[in-house]
Amino acid sequence: MKKYLIGGVALLFAVTLLIAAKPYGMTHFSSLWIGDKTGTASPTPGDDDLHVVGRITMGTADLAETMRIPIQLASVTVDGGNDIDDGSTPALSTADNVGCILYDDSSETTEIQFNWSPSANYVDGMQVQAIVSSDTADADNSKSLDWCIWVHDHNADFDSAIAQTHATTTSTTLDASTELLTLSLNSTGEAAITAGSSMVTIALWFSGETGDTGNFEIKGITILEPVL
Repeated sequence: MKKYLIGGVALLFAVTLLIAAKPYGMTHFSSLWIGDKTGTASPTPGDDDLHVVGRITMGTADLAETMRIPIQLASVTVDGGNDIDDGSTPALSTADNVGCILYDDSSETTEIQFNWSPSANYVDGMQVQAIVSSDTADADNSKSLDWCIWVHDHNADFDSAIAQTHATTTSTTLDASTELLTLSLNSTGEAAITAGSSMVTIALWFSGETGDTGNFEIKGITILEPVL
C-alpha cells in the first residue's frame, strides 16, 4: 500500500510540473517572431526571444511611447543650405520676446531644412509639430505650413522629395496667441523609411495665406517619434 501511495504522489508531482511548465491549451515556443509573413526577423530571434515588428497593443492600449525631439531653431538650414540668421530669408528673429523663424510677408516661402534619424525601435506615426503665430489678426487670415521629406539609405540612389499634406491655421488671434500645427507623415513616407538605418531630411515652408497679409512666425519645432 505504501508503495502505491508513493507512486501516486510522484505521478501527481510530475503532472503538476507539466502543468506549470506549459498550461493546458497553450503552445510552447523556444522563440517567437511576430511580423509580416514575407519579412525576415533581424536579428534572428534566439531561445526565449520575442521579436515584434510593428505596433503592440493589449486590448485598446497602445504600448508605443512617443519620443519628443526638439529642433533648435538656429540649427536649421535655409536659402540653399546656408545657416539661418537675421539676414536670411526667412530670418532668425524675435517676436513677442521669443526667438522665432520669421517669414516677413506672404511672398517669403523659402523652405527650412533639418534632419531626423529614426531609431531602431521606431514604429509608424511620426509627426512634426510647430508653434506658430503672426503679427496680424483676421478671421480670414489663415496661413499654411507645408512640408516634404527626403529619405537617405546606405548605397542607395538619391531619393526624390516625398510630398506631405500641409496644415492650416484656424486661430483668428495669431497676433495675441500661438497655434500648434501638427503635420502627420503619410503612408508613402512611412513606406520609404527603414527604422534604425534611414536618414531623413525634413523641409518646412510657409506656403501662403488668404485674406490680409502679415508675417508668419515659427516659434518652436518638435518631432514626435513613436517607439516600442
